[in-house]
Amino acid sequence: QVSEAMIYVIEDGRGNVKVGRTRTIAKRLQNLQTGDADCHVLWCLVQLTDEAEELAIESLFHASFGEYRAKGGREWYVNCPAIRCWVRALACGNVSLGLDQ
Repeated sequence: QVSEAMIYVIEDGRGNVKVGRTRTIAKRLQNLQTGDADCHVLWCLVQLTDEAEELAIESLFHASFGEYRAKGGREWYVNCPAIRCWVRALACGNVSLGLDQ
């Protein structure tokens, strides 16, 4: 099982998405599913080797999309075109972090 740094994007059954960090995606998905009748769908999984990059990507997402936070959800966001566009960029390796400046 993969145990390197990973950024994941999942969707719940209510149209909300979550971006997070994990070392073991299967265990993380199982934990999220516990106590939730809605099925979670993995949209994107990006393996990283640098923990600073992993944290920066997650922080960038939260800072960029605060206005799309799902009602009553601290870590869940409304599925919208802007977020889907960001996820596509992440999957293609096109999310600029500015870490090398």
